[in-house]
Amino acid sequence: MDARTAAHTLSQIAAFLELRGENRFKAGAYERAARAVLALGADDLRPLLESGALAATPGIGPATLSVLEDLVRTGESPYLERLQAEMPEGLLDLMRIPGLGVAKVRKIHEALGITTVDELEAAARDGRIAVLTALESPFLTILAHPTGRLLLTREPYAIDLAAVFARAAANGVAVELNADPHRLDLDWRHVRAALTRGITIEIGPDAHSTRGLDHMSYGVGMARKGWTTAGDVLNARPVEDVLEFARKRRK
Repeated sequence: MDARTAAHTLSQIAAFLELRGENRFKAGAYERAARAVLALGADDLRPLLESGALAATPGIGPATLSVLEDLVRTGESPYLERLQAEMPEGLLDLMRIPGLGVAKVRKIHEALGITTVDELEAAARDGRIAVLTALESPFLTILAHPTGRLLLTREPYAIDLAAVFARAAANGVAVELNADPHRLDLDWRHVRAALTRGITIEIGPDAHSTRGLDHMSYGVGMARKGWTTAGDVLNARPVEDVLEFARKRRK
């Protein structure tokens, strides 16, 4: 077993551990071991294993050494095979897409349940990926019309709103209640669900002209139906409080 192949196997294990949401230090240990093995540049790791030099190499611990022993003796890693068997097969294809990476694939899978490239393309077309990506931006203060619905015209995104709310709450992002009568997005039931997670609501008229400002009354009615109080609404607060909310998000 040569160093390059062994390092690749260790890196794959690290990726699967991260994809599974394991402790980041555990995944990091396999990445460090991969770099350490690659630096050896050996065409055959067996002499290093048998002499004890591999075990003494900085960056290689007991767990990663066990994987290397399997690779040297059998050419395979039962641990990697087990991790692969536990993962939806399509996630491997997602990990190969340039620009995604393990962390993004895990977030997409957890929030949207996506496991294949086809599902990813569909989510990109209907806006679900845009919602998830927006929630990770340090410049996003308010997530606008989060389900994308247009009443009697377009159904809401097939998105896990509980996952969206969890991410918004963790990142300190307010969620819009769009007061346009064609949208009324969030629905009042979702407003209530957002409030129970401590999420701040912003009521926006979605005004494209001064006449559109009259939409606010519809939004206030929807907010009240969802048990929203003035203290829950970002744009019912003093301007300095609104600016501080945005500053915290950027920090």
